[in-house]
Amino acid sequence: AKELGIEGNVLFLEHVHDNIGLIDASDLGILSSKSEGLPNSVLEFMARGRAFTGTDIPGVREAIGDDYAYLFEVGDHEALAQHIITFMKRQYPEGLNSQLQERFYSNFTQDIMGEKYVKLIKAKLDHAV
Repeated sequence: AKELGIEGNVLFLEHVHDNIGLIDASDLGILSSKSEGLPNSVLEFMARGRAFTGTDIPGVREAIGDDYAYLFEVGDHEALAQHIITFMKRQYPEGLNSQLQERFYSNFTQDIMGEKYVKLIKAKLDHAV
């Protein structure tokens, strides 16, 4: 940040105890992992109705949905930069954040995920017998 002359625009945080407060204070969530399961960070941003961009990997795609336009291929830093610019200029469809939040509450709450795990375990047990 110092080399680029942007240290006044970047805040480097140490350990954060208030994740929800940090998400609520954020303009954009970014996940640039090469691989993930179902990433909690993506779900947390969705739950709070916050903008998000990330790598187009199976776990992120599962969370965000097949038709989400703001994912980028692993290693494509130019696409990542373009998505950041799009979100910072607020050039994304109105209602996108509320759609992400609705997707979270329709598919990924603790109760819903718990029910899915119970069904999966029961199905595996039924096939094992």
